[in-house]
Amino acid sequence: MIIETMTIEQIAHALYQDEFAGWTYEGAYALADYMDTLSAELGEDIAFDRIAWRCDFNEFSSLDDYIEQCGDEDIEDWDDVDGLVSVLDNGGAIVHAQ
Repeated sequence: MIIETMTIEQIAHALYQDEFAGWTYEGAYALADYMDTLSAELGEDIAFDRIAWRCDFNEFSSLDDYIEQCGDEDIEDWDDVDGLVSVLDNGGAIVHAQ
């Protein structure tokens, strides 16, 4: 098995380049940072799998976008969203798919 260690920036760039996911660079970086932090907290390596991450996480441009796509009308704030990974500076967020 060949293993390559990637920096957060390399992971973010690879995610951003995924034409089927449509990540913003900020969203890609937030997801890469989250996975790096999770790896450290678990004390385990996490394999980079762009396709699996594309399926397991979603980027929403705004809370209204999340509500519209997920139909969860009782949500008033990002903190109310199950699976929230990161709130982005642009008002969007990365959410673990439920």
